[in-house]
Amino acid sequence: MSAHLNTTQTCAWGQLSEMAAGAIDADRLRESVGAPLLDLLGADTYASMVWCATEQRFRRTVSVDMDHERLHEWQRYYRHVDPLTMQFMARREPTVATQIVSRRELVRSEFFGDFLRPQRMHWGINVFFVYGGECLGDFRIWRSYRKGDFDDHDISRLKLIEPVILASLVRMRRAARPQSLDGRLQASTELPGLIPGLTSRQCEVARLLQHGAADKEIARQLGISYATVRFHIGHLMRKLKVASRTAAVVRLSQIC
Repeated sequence: MSAHLNTTQTCAWGQLSEMAAGAIDADRLRESVGAPLLDLLGADTYASMVWCATEQRFRRTVSVDMDHERLHEWQRYYRHVDPLTMQFMARREPTVATQIVSRRELVRSEFFGDFLRPQRMHWGINVFFVYGGECLGDFRIWRSYRKGDFDDHDISRLKLIEPVILASLVRMRRAARPQSLDGRLQASTELPGLIPGLTSRQCEVARLLQHGAADKEIARQLGISYATVRFHIGHLMRKLKVASRTAAVVRLSQIC
C-alpha cells in the first residue's frame, strides 16, 4: 500500500478488501463499498450503476448521499446531456472529470448547472469495471467545491482497489454462469499459446482460478493436494509477473 494513506484511509482500504473477498452478490458489494470509498478518497457522494448494452441504458443503481430522485432524473434526461460518463466508460481506468472536460467548459454546461451543482458535486473521479467487453459496474465519486479536485494520489488510491473489486465482480459473474469442469478444462487448452511455459496441469489450475474457484475447490476438482495447487498458482503468478492471487485472476481475465 502507498505511504500516502492516513489512518482513516488505511482502515477504509482494509474494509474494501474484506468486502471484496467475502462478497457473494455484486449489487450488494457495489452498495456496501460506497462509504469506505468516500473515506479512502475524501469525497462526499457516491453512485454505481451497470451498463446494459442490449438496452443501451444504465441499470441497478446504488448510491451513498445522493438524491434517488435526482438519479432517476439522470436516467431519464441528464445522461443524454452528460459530457462525462460515456467517456469515463471508454477509458476503463480511474479518470478525473477534468481529464475529460476542462473545468471552464464543464461549469458552462447544462449538466453541471442543473444536475451536478445543486447536489454540490463539483469534482469527479470515475472508474468502470469491464470484463470480456461487458460492463460489470462503475464507481462515480464526487467532491464538494471546497475540497478541491482529485489529484494523482487519489488516482493511485483508486488504482490500488480497482483490481481487487474487478476480481470480485468477475468471480461473481462467473459463478452466475456455471460451466462444467469438462468445459473449463477444454477451454484451458488455449492457455499454453497465451502463456508459454505452462504445463497442462497448470493450465487446468489457471482456468479454474480464472473461473473463481477457491484453492481447495481446485484441489478437489483436479484430485491434487492443496499444497500442489499453491505451487502451481505460485508458478503461474511468476509467469504472469504479478504479486498476488487477485492480480493473477485479473490478468487472466484480460488475456483469455
